[in-house]
Amino acid sequence: MRRLFFLMCFVGPTAMANEPVWHDFDFGVSDALGFGKERVALLLRARIDAVECHVQLDTGAGEAVMWHSKAGAGVLARPRRVTVRIGDVEKEIDADAANLATLGDERCAGVAATVGNGFFDHGTLTIDLAGDRFAFVPGSGLAARADARPMRYLRSGGAGLPLVEVVLDNGRRGQALLDTGAARFGLVATSAAQWSELSGGLALTDASAVRSFNATNAKDSAPSRCFDTLVAGRMSVGGRQVRQTMVSYCQGKDFHLDEPIIGVLGLLPLAGHRIVLDYVAQRWLLTE
Repeated sequence: MRRLFFLMCFVGPTAMANEPVWHDFDFGVSDALGFGKERVALLLRARIDAVECHVQLDTGAGEAVMWHSKAGAGVLARPRRVTVRIGDVEKEIDADAANLATLGDERCAGVAATVGNGFFDHGTLTIDLAGDRFAFVPGSGLAARADARPMRYLRSGGAGLPLVEVVLDNGRRGQALLDTGAARFGLVATSAAQWSELSGGLALTDASAVRSFNATNAKDSAPSRCFDTLVAGRMSVGGRQVRQTMVSYCQGKDFHLDEPIIGVLGLLPLAGHRIVLDYVAQRWLLTE
């Protein structure tokens, strides 16, 4: 599968029986797209061995840790084990000298890595977008919650992606990939045909309604041509009504999962909410 990963690509009652231990996170902010300052990445505070770092949380990626700095082609990598601690979760991960090139004596220079679902899928992750904080508990935190919704944790190659139900303003219903890596986006089309469906048939060349921009990510050196359009109305996500806000599409980033999806759901419509992802019970909760 080709990952959809943009730019720096950046609930209510408690989800657990007891109040979890909260940890602050930060948003990466950028005006690189030319639309003013936007939140483009959700950055967790981590310790890699003894060094304080930021890592991007990307639930649109299955792997536990994906290093941003890598050795060039033909360079022999000599991996070693490093300890990555994020909040209350600690894992030993393979890394080589190139992966750790951004680590200083006490702090990292820039964002060291992207962290996907594999880092947290042995438990329940809560992301409080109103309070800029997150929490984790091992095991299922939503199994006994009657208000929790089904979440399809689609596994591929040992890692998984969270799929949640979305009902659009026009009544169209389907699964969407919940992607914290798409922090500044609303609904993202996975193909040109899906862009047409989600945008109401807008042509990508319609300059009066569609704005274009170039976006790069940590995997691809060449920028992609992307498009946004603002949409009115509301959609149902996790049983709650939220604004549809914006539809986007990036050329050359088409991808398909083993199950059909209505698009990729970014964080823009979920601002101010609390997201609880129970990977173990495959349930999720969205609250104010």
